[in-house]
Amino acid sequence: MCGRYSFYPPKNFASRFSLELSSKDLDKLTPNGNVSPGQVMPVITKNDNSNQLDFMKWGLIPAWAKNYKIDHGMINARSESLASKPSFKDSFQNSRCLIPATGFYEWQKTAKTSTPYLFQLKDQSLFSFAGLFSNSTYTIITTDPNPLVSKVHHRMPVILNQTDESIWLNPNSNPNLLLSLLKPFPSQFMSSTQQSPS
Repeated sequence: MCGRYSFYPPKNFASRFSLELSSKDLDKLTPNGNVSPGQVMPVITKNDNSNQLDFMKWGLIPAWAKNYKIDHGMINARSESLASKPSFKDSFQNSRCLIPATGFYEWQKTAKTSTPYLFQLKDQSLFSFAGLFSNSTYTIITTDPNPLVSKVHHRMPVILNQTDESIWLNPNSNPNLLLSLLKPFPSQFMSSTQQSPS
């Protein structure tokens, strides 16, 4: 599960995701050290042949549920069931996105405490989660944890290699190839920092 993440946009945000952005667009990229479900955050989608910056609400509401009253969308989607689960099947086929982030939080729980850990890339650079979107809402895909995250939690968000981001956004990518990208990010490129217990 991924229930919180951080987002600190670097100066090269636009070039990092091959975007053409105005200064007004860049001003909308507000740093957030504790992104929570329900907040509206930047995501990257594919529009024809170009990447596009959109702002969507975290918590996916499937297209078929748009006429229902849903207070909280689905913040995570398990990679193992994307291609078959009705809530995600259509988005997996047609509406994939990148979710820019600089870290994510997982909580280690004991009988008395719940201690958050911040996981980042070792160089603390920007990366992207694999995501799905629908109705201007999005969800983060999760997978099995790598050895670093497994010390704290039994799931982790899918962090895409930068070279695979274009494959994930490409509407013509083979579904089996897409599923092969949804694997744990290597521990050796990540770090974890214990935060103050909640």
